[in-house]
Amino acid sequence: MIAAPPRMSDLPPDLVAAGWALERVDESWRAYNEQCSPPIQTMEFSEKADAVGSAISMQQARAEGLLG
Repeated sequence: MIAAPPRMSDLPPDLVAAGWALERVDESWRAYNEQCSPPIQTMEFSEKADAVGSAISMQQARAEGLLG
């Protein structure tokens, strides 16, 4: 039997807060960047956002019991 994914209430509060914060930063950055002419190219920001996203995904997988 496949286990159901965890509910938001089952995840650590700091993990949930970090996920929401990352989404807000991404939305704000995209809105700002769309108004710039030409758009700002920042690989560094993208790389940091990807690293944070990967860390959050790992924590979620641990919370779901997929990782040791």
